Amino acid sequence: LSDSLQLSFRALQLVMVILITLYLVSGFRTIDEGETGVATIFGAVTDDQGLSPGFQISWPSPIGGFEVFKAENRHIAIGNVFMPRIDPNISRDQRISKAKSKDGLAPGRDGSLLTSDGDLAHLELAASWEIVGPVKYADSIPDANGNVLVGLALERAAVHVVGNLKLEELLDEPLEQLRDVIRIETQKQIDSLECGIRIHDVSLPYEPEPPFFIQKSYSEFDSARINSET
Repeated sequence: LSDSLQLSFRALQLVMVILITLYLVSGFRTIDEGETGVATIFGAVTDDQGLSPGFQISWPSPIGGFEVFKAENRHIAIGNVFMPRIDPNISRDQRISKAKSKDGLAPGRDGSLLTSDGDLAHLELAASWEIVGPVKYADSIPDANGNVLVGLALERAAVHVVGNLKLEELLDEPLEQLRDVIRIETQKQIDSLECGIRIHDVSLPYEPEPPFFIQKSYSEFDSARINSET
């Protein structure tokens, strides 16, 4: 009986050692390329630099843990915010040809931007962003809301940039230059929050444009001018 109890005790010790080892190993993690994050102890960030790709060690849960984020190539598109509600089954030219003055723009349904001379303009925007300050990012915002924050900053930047231009200036502005101005303004909005985000690029799928009926009026005006000259 004594030998059996001693054998059982040794087996129990071995199991306990294995369980403790597995518990300690659970605090190890590999951070992949393109990822970043922070290590925490009781919810507090333990370093000032954040995690680099590679093997990382921390206390296991619930004492410690990791918050890991995708660091690069994150995208947000705000295509419909400043655009009117449109039928996806018809082409862009058909939308213009079928536009009527009575259609109007309904707040809450159709989006637009106001220029400095009181005209309306439509604009589609998208941005790619990355996390360059993981500690600030972890302290500022839940990762699930990162796109929301960048999207709001992008919207606000578009309002500021377009609001300082006349409609004619906006339509004549080179697309690359307009992208750079909006990117710089978006970054300024982000920097004011100190959240560790950098705007990598801003893209405009289409050039800025006035409301569809205005474009139709432009086309009719050009046709009438050509006819009169003829």
